[in-house]
Amino acid sequence: MRHWRPSCSARPTVIGIDANEELLARARARDIPNAEFRCGNLKTLEHVGKVDGIWCSFAPAYIPELAPTLAAWKRRLNPGGWVALIETDNLFGHEPLSATTSSLLDAYAQAALQAGWYDFHMGSKLLSHLERAGYTISDSRTLSDRELSFDGPAEAEVLEAWKARLERMNALKTFCGTMFEQVRTDLLAALSREDHRSLAKVYSCIATS
Repeated sequence: MRHWRPSCSARPTVIGIDANEELLARARARDIPNAEFRCGNLKTLEHVGKVDGIWCSFAPAYIPELAPTLAAWKRRLNPGGWVALIETDNLFGHEPLSATTSSLLDAYAQAALQAGWYDFHMGSKLLSHLERAGYTISDSRTLSDRELSFDGPAEAEVLEAWKARLERMNALKTFCGTMFEQVRTDLLAALSREDHRSLAKVYSCIATS
């Protein structure tokens, strides 16, 4: 879910934007005070109006050519407005994996980028995209993350989250074909090992217009 905070002199309001109606329904069901959730286009932000800030978490990777979108967002910001971005880099970067699994996952990431629908290495590119779009960087760092970037064996609930994530990845299933079950088993086994090591990182960037 992506959130925008419009300028409001009386009561600050958060507007959540997503194209997935199921996710929007879940968000609305939480009945969050002063929050509104709308179906919309992440790239254009039509019907959003001027805002004080834009927070976009784990969504920039869906826009491989991110700088033009960031430039469009800049026009939505009030003077002094800010953008906060969070994204993973090398989501499948976990060891130890078999050579076959590593090769398939790398090939899948390359195919997704070439097709223009996902950049599995967007996290490390956030800073350069923001600079290209004309923002002033306020803060850039990597974040600790118990689900996406950790060493040692995954906690039980984290392992379940990974199982659910892989089950949702229909494009990965199609790409791997008959090898998908091996890839899935190998990755989950790596996450469960005492000697598991994560190469994945979670990046955060905050910038002003």
